[in-house]
Amino acid sequence: MDFAWDETMSVGVRVFDAQHKYLVAQIRQLSHALREGSGEKVIENILSHLAAYTSFHFKTEESYMLNSKYPEHLQHQEEHNKFKYDLAVLIQRHQDGDRVVNTDTYNFLRDWILYHIKDKEGGHDSRLGKYLIDNGHVKLTTHPKAEEVIPPHLAEDALDPESLDQTPDDTEDKDTEDESERGKEE
Repeated sequence: MDFAWDETMSVGVRVFDAQHKYLVAQIRQLSHALREGSGEKVIENILSHLAAYTSFHFKTEESYMLNSKYPEHLQHQEEHNKFKYDLAVLIQRHQDGDRVVNTDTYNFLRDWILYHIKDKEGGHDSRLGKYLIDNGHVKLTTHPKAEEVIPPHLAEDALDPESLDQTPDDTEDKDTEDESERGKEE
């Protein structure tokens, strides 16, 4: 049942990749809890944090889409809206006492992120990353700032960074230019 980040999930935009790694780490945390029989204890916290974090992540992507005049913006945003709705349904099921939701949630999250990032039929984030790179809206050398990965308002509930065990290897050559500002350049 284990699920981990691998480089095939990279979309080439470091801020997106860092945020995706964080989302994968949250899904891994749920996987570990389910395996250990403690899924029930952590799922409420994971779900609420995930809802807040995906909202932050989607705003990041949507900002890049708007600023770069991304032609598939509306379709991509619709995928985000569908995810938020489906996640809200899972949260409601959990609050209503449906305990099957633990495994359903893990499967939904894992499958959705794989489909949304890289699937040949979906791959919305892969296409967005390619568009941003091909059209000069991001530089490949820029590392995201900490607040672009975990915003301050979510940092208190964030995962322990050591639990991510999926950090970039090339952090010694940090470019200080703000990648989110480049998304605004034409």
